[in-house]
Amino acid sequence: MSSELSKALEVLRKKKWVDLTHTFGPESPHFSAFTPANFETLFSHDDGFFAQSFTFPGQYGTHLDAPIHFVRDTRYLEELELKELVLPLVVIDKSKEAAADHDYALSVEDILAFEEEHGKIEPTTFVALRTDWSKRWPNQEQMDNKDEQGNSHSPGW
Repeated sequence: MSSELSKALEVLRKKKWVDLTHTFGPESPHFSAFTPANFETLFSHDDGFFAQSFTFPGQYGTHLDAPIHFVRDTRYLEELELKELVLPLVVIDKSKEAAADHDYALSVEDILAFEEEHGKIEPTTFVALRTDWSKRWPNQEQMDNKDEQGNSHSPGW
C-alpha cells in the first residue's frame, strides 16, 4: 500500500464514525405505497448451503436514490462514478422543528441561516437533514404518522 494511502487511512480511522444502518427485513418500516419486503429461504444448511431470495422495491428504507428516481432522462446508480459518492458532509439539524411540526420542510431561509452561523456550504457538499424521525424505527405506524383521514405526516425537504 502506498505511503499516501496509508496516511489517508490513518487520518480517516481517527475521525468520528457514525453508523446509520438499521437491520433490514420483512418487518422494516417502508413507504406505505410499497408492499413489505419478502425474504424466502431457497436452501438451508440441511441442503448443504444457506441462500435466500429478497423481494422489495428499490426505494426501500435508507438508500441512495439514483438521479432517475425524480428526474426523467438522467442517470441510474450504475452510471454514477464511485468518486462522486465520496463527499464532504454537512448536517442541518432541524430535529426540534420536526418534533413541533411533523410536516416541517427545510427552507432556503434555513439553509441561509445555517451558512450564516457555520459558513458557506460548498457546491460539492452532501447536505443531510436531521429530523430524528429515525427514532421512530422500527415502528411502521410511528414512521407513517397518519392522521384521522389516513394521510401521512413526516418532515423532509
